[in-house]
Amino acid sequence: MTCDFKAVHPERFIECYIAEQNMVGVGMGVAARQFIPFVNTFAAFHTRSFDFIRMAGISGLNLKVVGSHCGVSIGEDGSSQMGLEDLAMMRTIPGSVVFYPSDGNSTWAATQLVANHKGIGYIRNGRPICPVIYPNTEVFEIGKLKVVEKGEADKITVVGAGITVHEAMKAAA
Repeated sequence: MTCDFKAVHPERFIECYIAEQNMVGVGMGVAARQFIPFVNTFAAFHTRSFDFIRMAGISGLNLKVVGSHCGVSIGEDGSSQMGLEDLAMMRTIPGSVVFYPSDGNSTWAATQLVANHKGIGYIRNGRPICPVIYPNTEVFEIGKLKVVEKGEADKITVVGAGITVHEAMKAAA
């Protein structure tokens, strides 16, 4: 839905179409000019641009990467569009931060944290619309986790990220 941003700020929007590696190269150039670019495509297609993202990290560029349609919840787009490797790839870049938000409010917070982080920042987004878990006043921090539910008689811990938080909450219930 980057078209929403384009509608509001067409002068700050560059369309690269289906040339993901080129898009990241353009983002690297924008970052080298001291702007904060966000490059966005399906997470699966970042495998094509990973060498550029890696070089951006090594070069100390302030590049922000967004991968949508990740994980096993892809739906009607099919398995070829399902980003699975992106999480592992992005964690290999020294100094990178990786977020896998689970609702709209955590996505907004992740966007702010990534924008203010110096270096490579990655936001991994699922495709489905998910119920809101966190209030819009929730404070998120890089490197910290959230406990969504805690019971007095807990015997196990169920861990999730992104869309799997919703599944973990169902399992806990």
